[in-house]
Amino acid sequence: MRRGALLAQAARSRRGMALMVVLLVLLALLVLCTPFLFSARDADRASTQHADRVEARLALDAAARHARHVLAQSYSSADLDRTPWSDTEEELAVDNQFDAAFLNANDPRGPMW
Repeated sequence: MRRGALLAQAARSRRGMALMVVLLVLLALLVLCTPFLFSARDADRASTQHADRVEARLALDAAARHARHVLAQSYSSADLDRTPWSDTEEELAVDNQFDAAFLNANDPRGPMW
């Protein structure tokens, strides 16, 4: 009987040891997976920031191209322009006088274009 009691106690002890091994393996997996999860989160943020930077760069490029186009329209030829290196306020002035049948731009209740 004593031998049977010792065997039962050893079996219980091994079951407890198996539980400890399983817990240690799970802890090791958690430690190994945590840096991967952090890097995945950081990669997502980095890609979002990169997309925002690209969008801002494209918007600035479009604005610069539009400004160049508008300024290029201010004179028909560099030979005729008296101030080729700068523009006066008169050259940059924009009027909103249109044919009345087309659009009255000064009407605050009129359509926006």
